[in-house]
Amino acid sequence: MADPVKIGIDVEDFASIDGETVRDKIETAVNADTVVVFGRSTCPFCIEVTRTMMSMGVHFRYYKMDKMGGDIPGSTVLEELREYAQQKTVPMVFINGNLVGGCNETKAIIASGEFDKLVGSGDVEEGDAKEAQVPLVGVDKEAPHVIGALFEFPNTVDGRVIRWTGFFVFVICVIIAALSYQEKRSVKWLSVGLLTDFCLRLYGGAGISPVGSLAMFVVAVWDLVGPAVFGRSTGPVWGAGPPKQFAVSVGVLFSAIIMILQFTKQWEASTVFAAILAFFAWLESFLNFCAGCWVFGYAIRFKIIPDTIYMVHINSLPETKYTWNEWTKVVNPEVPKRVTYEFENHTRSTKIDLHYKTGKTDDWEREDFAIIKHSKIGFQSSVIGVVALAALYKFMSLSPRYLAPNLVWQIITLLSLIHTVIMTGPFVLKMIYYPRKVRSEWMHPAMNNAFSVPSMSFGVYAFLAWNTYSTPLARVLFWIGSSTGTLIAVIIVGNWLSTLRHDGHMNGAWLMAPVGLYIYAVLGPIIDESYRQVCFLFFGFATIMWVVLFAALFPRFALGHNADPRMRMFAAIWIAPPAVASIAWAQLQGGFFMDAISQTLFYSAISMGLIMAWMAWRHFLWSEKFFMQMWALGFPLTALAWAAVLYDMTVQTALTKVLATCLIALATLSTVVLTLRTYAGIARLKVFIPEHKWGPMSQLPLAQEALRAMLEKIHTTSENLASSPNNTRLLSALKSQWSTFASVNDFYSGLKRDTCFPQIATFFPGHPNMALKMNDAMIEEQNRITDMIQSGATSTLHDAITSFVKQAFENYDYVEDNIKPVVRRYVSGPVQKKIMNDCWDDAPPAGWWEALPAVVQNLPMHAQRVTYIRAFIWAMPERCQQFGVMIALGVDPVVWYRLKKSVPEIIPRGDDGWKRF
Repeated sequence: MADPVKIGIDVEDFASIDGETVRDKIETAVNADTVVVFGRSTCPFCIEVTRTMMSMGVHFRYYKMDKMGGDIPGSTVLEELREYAQQKTVPMVFINGNLVGGCNETKAIIASGEFDKLVGSGDVEEGDAKEAQVPLVGVDKEAPHVIGALFEFPNTVDGRVIRWTGFFVFVICVIIAALSYQEKRSVKWLSVGLLTDFCLRLYGGAGISPVGSLAMFVVAVWDLVGPAVFGRSTGPVWGAGPPKQFAVSVGVLFSAIIMILQFTKQWEASTVFAAILAFFAWLESFLNFCAGCWVFGYAIRFKIIPDTIYMVHINSLPETKYTWNEWTKVVNPEVPKRVTYEFENHTRSTKIDLHYKTGKTDDWEREDFAIIKHSKIGFQSSVIGVVALAALYKFMSLSPRYLAPNLVWQIITLLSLIHTVIMTGPFVLKMIYYPRKVRSEWMHPAMNNAFSVPSMSFGVYAFLAWNTYSTPLARVLFWIGSSTGTLIAVIIVGNWLSTLRHDGHMNGAWLMAPVGLYIYAVLGPIIDESYRQVCFLFFGFATIMWVVLFAALFPRFALGHNADPRMRMFAAIWIAPPAVASIAWAQLQGGFFMDAISQTLFYSAISMGLIMAWMAWRHFLWSEKFFMQMWALGFPLTALAWAAVLYDMTVQTALTKVLATCLIALATLSTVVLTLRTYAGIARLKVFIPEHKWGPMSQLPLAQEALRAMLEKIHTTSENLASSPNNTRLLSALKSQWSTFASVNDFYSGLKRDTCFPQIATFFPGHPNMALKMNDAMIEEQNRITDMIQSGATSTLHDAITSFVKQAFENYDYVEDNIKPVVRRYVSGPVQKKIMNDCWDDAPPAGWWEALPAVVQNLPMHAQRVTYIRAFIWAMPERCQQFGVMIALGVDPVVWYRLKKSVPEIIPRGDDGWKRF
């Protein structure tokens, strides 16, 4: 047999291999070379696994079965190989004659270090080893052109969600087909809804569509109750996103055809197309066969779609699995312990001694699910979002132009009452059992604005009770809401003006108070005509607050860092003040008619809505992960829809009717999606948990997390080397891994020793001393191991590394237990930014050039990478593209592709997507 060859040599005559039967020839082939790959030249997974091994300098033989000719065609080889390997898909990777698996399995053993152990010592020549030590980075011209799913569609999806979505689409299509067959004209609106849902899923996946969100909720509930009730549990079935997006695009086409046929009264044709779409949805749901994915595969085979389309999915799949395991694992961490540190050179305890809790780890944050303890005032935004939707439909029922059925708003009201009890009840109990935590929220410059939301809900409930259930009750609810809301607004504004603050406290949530006052101005004249004059007070107070706050917030958003995506969501509240003000002014002027002032305010709200839509397109108001702050979108969209209805009642044109209908649909869809995502989060026990806090100095614990990940790889490599001491691949890998770790650990240890800890000591002298001592001891031991590696003393290396890993982890844990809480509780945002700037200025530039990309590349989760980078941008926004240059030159193409989508402000000049700073 010839020597192993690299990718690019096609085996065209499989019959020439030794062996009497095809099975014999396969056995000869897989045992003749250390690494053997069977695949297809057009298969993106085959291309990716061979590309990866090439970048590592690994020799292997590649049998491209679609290129085989002669007496034994590739189809025959594939059929026999499937039986031999007991694997249906390609690639099939064999090492030392044993099947490793496909692309995902090969990537997994490469990441774990098992690959180098299996391959052994004799498969890397010196030139190839040098080549493998310089991997391609994201901006190399020779790097593969990474593409993934379009828009915001995820590159990796959960097959369970896909199948449940298919089931719901199947049900909807059956209903559409049945009603179309009966020529029911109302069915066209169901088709419009189906098309809208497909379009939403095409853009952002299941998470932003009602049908997809319902599927996610069902899966979350199953994961919660399945193991306990049925004794069965299933994890995610991960699959590639791009083919599913292609299948959704086909669904967009079919649903659009169905809708057009129904609007043109082609009932038979629409029935046929609905039945066809139902059939394909049935295949997806019940048989797990995706016809669109099958077509997508042939499009890749015929090179219509680039073979790198799966590259993001393949390379991020291990990380996706790791992230899911981290997110769902249960470790039952210890309860945090309270620590008190008294001031040095002060002989007595004081009221201002340092107090904090140790043990508030990520595991504790994730698992400390407590409905009462961790209920937050901000959750009331979800209440007003649902209640306002009911009020919108009641308002429409009062209009002769809409005449929405009373049953609709009454059902939504009932559901909103249930939601209010679920979200408000725990917070009321929290006020009783945890008053200090409630006070902490009230004193928080961003959270306390949400205290005006419950009074807003009272006001809206007053409108729902008016003229249907009990007008006296409506009056009581109105005065409870309006009086408490006005009092809270006065206190909040007074606190703004009388308390020393910095611009980092300002966010869109500050507009909640004026929005509440506008709501009372809207509802007062409706509930009782005699309330009109007092409602002018609410309107005037709200207007001065809105104008002043908007003037202050606009430059803050335009010129500030806005690093935290949770705070960014509050920008959506900008829509609400002009929208509600336009309705309020119309009511104060006499009723359901908009004059020039009201129309101007309405157009201002429409303008704000368009700006928010563009900000979402630019990824400013977008997040792959759901969090409760997204409810900031709920009420503003409903208020805008209400204003559009009133505007249409005034103008009464076909265009205004279409505009109002679209905004009503948008408000309804957003509320439904947010509600389903909220309860899916509750089912996963991820809502009533401590909020993860971070700031400019969060880059330090994140850097330590990357160092932990490096050490785990080093420990695995040293363990493999101990069992295979003559394996030169393992020795080379260990040297490379240790060199990177030692450089980054030295660099960050220097930052802690020379800049961070001395700055923290100015708050509490002497407190960082133990951390400094542990830091110096760790570096001393690190240098000893470096000497061992350089001298070739590998016999006791694994034991030394094992001991060092324990020591380093204890050091990192001590910093995060005892230094991080001090920074979070006592060091203000501006001071954190100054410390970060001092770190940047004090450290040598070469250190940042090495440390920044190394940390980003080695952080185990994408969200951690994004937070690490945003911490730097928070402190030094003017250097955002400088950070991008450093990172782009040190991370692999897939990591860089994903970072560009999540943090586009770091894209440097010359790369796609660059914007001038």
